[in-house]
Amino acid sequence: MRSKFEEELEYELGELATSYESDWAREYEAAGRLLALTPFGTAEETNRRKRPAFPPRQVAQSYLGGIINTFTFTLFPSSGKPLPVEVSVFCPRAASSSRRVEALVYAHGILDVCKPEPKKLEDLITKEPFTLGKIVDSSNRGIVLVVPFFAGEKTRIELGKPANLNRLVEQALNEVGRMQGIGPPSLSRLILAGHSGAYVFLNGLAVSFDDPQMRKGALARLSRVWAFDTTYNKGCKIDAWMSWLASKPNLEISVFFRACTGTADCGWNFHAKMEGTGNRLRVTPVDPREDHCALPIRLAGLLTPPRNPSAHPARSGSPETENGRPRATAALPQGSCGCGGCQRNRCTPAYSLRMYKPWR
Repeated sequence: MRSKFEEELEYELGELATSYESDWAREYEAAGRLLALTPFGTAEETNRRKRPAFPPRQVAQSYLGGIINTFTFTLFPSSGKPLPVEVSVFCPRAASSSRRVEALVYAHGILDVCKPEPKKLEDLITKEPFTLGKIVDSSNRGIVLVVPFFAGEKTRIELGKPANLNRLVEQALNEVGRMQGIGPPSLSRLILAGHSGAYVFLNGLAVSFDDPQMRKGALARLSRVWAFDTTYNKGCKIDAWMSWLASKPNLEISVFFRACTGTADCGWNFHAKMEGTGNRLRVTPVDPREDHCALPIRLAGLLTPPRNPSAHPARSGSPETENGRPRATAALPQGSCGCGGCQRNRCTPAYSLRMYKPWR
């Protein structure tokens, strides 16, 4: 039978208490052992050990001339306890004076993969390696950045349900209004972006393409989905993605994957589906020497329109351009792998990431 301390600790930590993607699993086990070895009382020990993953800040702060803050959004799974989710919101200068904004929801991957690992959620917006806030601010678009904290698989699954995502965006816009001291802005369109392990979140939405909530709220204004190295074989649900694309005539999907890596097989399968989509599905195979953690930086090219569209005319199905804009780094041409050998547009099994050297 678990002690009251253990129950309270698990409730405070939520999914982090048992997530294998987090060091909190070890923290949780250590806390239980510590309780048995120390003379601390239950109340004192609970206060000493408990803490949320990223403590929310209630007072908005200035950042790059805009406003940033973190609030708590609560999910209500069909079973189990309510699941609190920390959400950071950045309203840049270009959106601060607008009463009608776009919203970009960014779904991160496993956080300890890309260094430096964020110490708080807002670091994804303000610090390396992603500096999402600078990318959004530099676009000069009236767009609000929304970054929820995916503590583990359960959070990704729950936020991948259309009703929950609609509610999240609505609350994020309410938070923008609260930070500005006025009513919430209205939403002109929604953009979803995901990196790496965010495929669970994106796949959840794709398989829900016929959910009535997909035609309501923020998702009714969904116009772009950008997937950065998310095409792992275990999450390759191409048929669902194609149905999602077909169900929304105004939706455009861009998929980026690194050839010769764990996202390549599914990525090439997506690539084969581009024909017949009217350029609404764009799939870009990337040289594998481009770091996995660098792919989200391509948001800059996707958010910033070309200064002279006629200078770089977009080619249907071209992996080298997006909205007529050249890539920041070269994409991998069809029929090339960049790792030494190819077979039917795929790297031969003899070649792997262990065999080639990083850029010098």
